[in-house]
Amino acid sequence: KAAHLADRVILRVDESAEPDLLERSEIDQLTILTGADETAVVASYRLIKTLTASWDWDDESAPVLRMAVMGGSRAQSTDARAKLTRAVESFLDRPIEIVVSARRIDATGTMNLYRDDLAHPATHILDGLIEGSLAASDDAPVDWGDVDSDEPIAAEMNDRSPIDLLREDIDALETLETLTRRARAEAITPAREAKRESRAAERITQRNDALCGLIPGLSILESRCPTAPGVELATDRLGRVHMVVDDRGADPLGRLMNANAWVRDHLQLLMRAEDSIAMPSSDPLADTEPTMHLLAERPREVMSVYPTSVRVYAMATVQAGGSVVRVATPIN
Repeated sequence: KAAHLADRVILRVDESAEPDLLERSEIDQLTILTGADETAVVASYRLIKTLTASWDWDDESAPVLRMAVMGGSRAQSTDARAKLTRAVESFLDRPIEIVVSARRIDATGTMNLYRDDLAHPATHILDGLIEGSLAASDDAPVDWGDVDSDEPIAAEMNDRSPIDLLREDIDALETLETLTRRARAEAITPAREAKRESRAAERITQRNDALCGLIPGLSILESRCPTAPGVELATDRLGRVHMVVDDRGADPLGRLMNANAWVRDHLQLLMRAEDSIAMPSSDPLADTEPTMHLLAERPREVMSVYPTSVRVYAMATVQAGGSVVRVATPIN
């Protein structure tokens, strides 16, 4: 019904559903909305870099990629656009349109037409919207030849109250549930299934290669600090936050400190995004600071860190049982 009522539909989905939607062939344009502050600019560039690395941009069916800078003054937005443009031109081989958009977004009134008791996967809802749109385009045109011009159609409409019209729309929206259930029942094509399995295996490989896996008791989080590249976030069995980095790259200790400050400033948001993070203790004597870990392939070069609260490990590559693995040995 939504496809019949509107020319354009905005489908707001959970962040976890976005990767599945990006795999759909119907997506022909992707616009990333970003703020004008430094943190948003860094995060949006990292997102662009991830997307361009995962897509085959030589494919003619690849979506057009755009960016819109929002929520800042004209000067802030222009400066953010200039930074993003320089980064894209320097490090990416694909043109990306970057525009300055709305300075401010206000709330507006809404009307709830239909609320379902079931949680429908976003990709199934999209299937229903597409099917409904195709059905709408196939509808036969109305034959006005039998209509008496002395009796306008508007007269019949005026006899029906807005509540009656709204009730009809609500009833018609129930067809969306039928469409999504039908889409769910359809078999997934072997090619799409293989692609999903490949991506799942890639995620597992990334988790196995994580630095957090070298420290017993830590479970890696999906969240990352946008100003501390290479720093992994994790939790222990009590839900306390840990940060892990190795000494590859410049200033690992500085990146740890950036991540530490970012976690403390955004802890409430992180707790909403990551279920494994526990509420900090209210005991004033309890240590609620995140724990920082530094894995060093060259431990002698970070000896100055030993007396600090940062936990330092000597990291090495060894051969065990015919396999080459990395191990980390605590130093301090």
